[in-house]
Amino acid sequence: MSIEQAAAVANVFPTTAIHTSQGDLPLRTVMLAIAGAESSWTVDDDGDCGLPGPPCGSCSGEAGGATSWGLWQIHNVHSRMLESYTGSTDPCAWRSWLFDATNNAKAALAVYNEQGLGAWSTWNSGKWSEFIGQAQAALLQASPTTSSPGSTGITSYPVTIGTAPA
Repeated sequence: MSIEQAAAVANVFPTTAIHTSQGDLPLRTVMLAIAGAESSWTVDDDGDCGLPGPPCGSCSGEAGGATSWGLWQIHNVHSRMLESYTGSTDPCAWRSWLFDATNNAKAALAVYNEQGLGAWSTWNSGKWSEFIGQAQAALLQASPTTSSPGSTGITSYPVTIGTAPA
């Protein structure tokens, strides 16, 4: 997957401006930058290898397995949500489901709605900011609907907001 493909699924995030260390930015832009920091925009990225996790995927040869997956590195601590979305208690099934970029974005939105940006270590560390320029450029190419010169730099994009499972 490329950053352009990740930008296309990032439309699940609203463009609401949030205050960041880089100034006021649309949440969608920040979330795409977080995906860059978390997975380098790699949809089938296994993360947190070596921790107690399922014996499937690229981490299976290590002492543990992966405990987070996909673009936004959705962690297995969200098992209740993942069970609701997938209908399975099998972490390997969650992994497969999260390797679909649209599903991963949907899960990331649910995590954001529940915990905010602090759910991602790359937000807390500031690493996301290294990816902000690339995220802004990719979103600009992902068919903006309006942009006004001299504005706050917040561009409006079509939004589809999913709901988190109960």
